[in-house]
Amino acid sequence: MNGNDSTDAARESCAAPGFPQLRLEAVRAGVRPSVDRIALARVATPFGDCLVGSAGGALCFLEFVGRDERPAVNRLTAIWPGAHLQPGAKPGLPLGPLLGDAAPGPAPLHLRGTPFQLRVWAALLGIPAGTRSAYQEVAARIGAPRAARAVAGAVAANHLAVLVPCHRVVRADGSPGGYRWGRSLKLALLAAEQAALAPQV
Repeated sequence: MNGNDSTDAARESCAAPGFPQLRLEAVRAGVRPSVDRIALARVATPFGDCLVGSAGGALCFLEFVGRDERPAVNRLTAIWPGAHLQPGAKPGLPLGPLLGDAAPGPAPLHLRGTPFQLRVWAALLGIPAGTRSAYQEVAARIGAPRAARAVAGAVAANHLAVLVPCHRVVRADGSPGGYRWGRSLKLALLAAEQAALAPQV
């Protein structure tokens, strides 16, 4: 990608306070994404296969997939329009122990969304493993206490599953609520985190 569009998009990508490994890139009309090439790989995890995208030394996409990868690929290209995909290239970045990767981490993450989505996703990273937070609590954390419904929409739009832990957000009554890849997977992720934190005897 050449020209001023690339420079302008790159200026939107920055480290978030408290998360030096996190790049936040706001969607702006008329400004192309800073990512123009994505290495794409199908990776096996304890919870099923994931389609993983990486670019510029950061993970920029992770979604659980079944046999048909096309919905995930379509979602990736909607988030990163114009990016050239390089299928088969391993990310070479740690996905974390929950996804079965023993390599040290965490890997740098690159998120692209609306300013509101970015605020929500950054807040999700502040929810400790093994704990849960209600949509209303996340809304209050970002200074928008009446925006629980909008927060739910932003949580559902997260494009880095598990790494940005949208599975830790539940309903006000403590029930799991929805999850793009199914309630059973959400419960399995939460249970695995709880088990990892349990004292070893």
